[in-house]
Amino acid sequence: MKGRPDAPHYGTREIALLSQSFHDMAQRLSDRSRYITTFAAHVSHELKSPLTGIQGAAELLHDDMDGEAAMDVSQRRRFLGNILADTRRLTALVQRLRDLAQADNPVRGGRTSLAAVWPELAAQFPGLALTAGGEDAAVAMSAENVMILFGHLADNAGRHGATALDITVAFRDWAVVVTVADNGHGISPANRDRVFDAFFTTRRDSGGTGMGLHIVQSLLRSHGGDIRLGDASEGGGAVFEVTLPRA
Repeated sequence: MKGRPDAPHYGTREIALLSQSFHDMAQRLSDRSRYITTFAAHVSHELKSPLTGIQGAAELLHDDMDGEAAMDVSQRRRFLGNILADTRRLTALVQRLRDLAQADNPVRGGRTSLAAVWPELAAQFPGLALTAGGEDAAVAMSAENVMILFGHLADNAGRHGATALDITVAFRDWAVVVTVADNGHGISPANRDRVFDAFFTTRRDSGGTGMGLHIVQSLLRSHGGDIRLGDASEGGGAVFEVTLPRA
């Protein structure tokens, strides 16, 4: 008998798969919501500390203008120095947040020769003796993003006492693997599991924001790459293995 075709039949397996898909999506949204809440709390805390310092120093300087016992030059210079240090910290934090936003929402595509990046990296960090060897590889990432990620690794090395940075490039299947080793103080076993966490730093007193390695990880993963912390170098410094997509 002719008529309308039967409606599609969805069996138990299809319903189960659909249910699992909705469950996974809800879980991802829940995880993202928790991440945003935690991240916002961290940002608020990081901004509050230098802002409180700036406000306190500014109020003391303001009160000094009307006070009977005036500050001497060295006292004023100290408070002004504190204000400048806190504004530099705020500037660094804002730049890190911009880098993280770019890492989470990157403009994909591009092709960059790593050999062309190393001289620019060395010029940007003159305090590090940079050596690069291995393959001459091109990666599927813009030059700007490549500089952001290796710039953060170099900055991290310098903040932990490194004076030299050794970079080795190799091919591995579909990827380019870049090993970055420094001769700094290294990373303690207690901190190895936390180095990629946002706002985790042991160098806050020297201007560290705890965002650099988190930005590197986010940027790489958004391009299909990744980063891992390797075993310490012979000199005890940190070793990072960066995986990038081949161009």
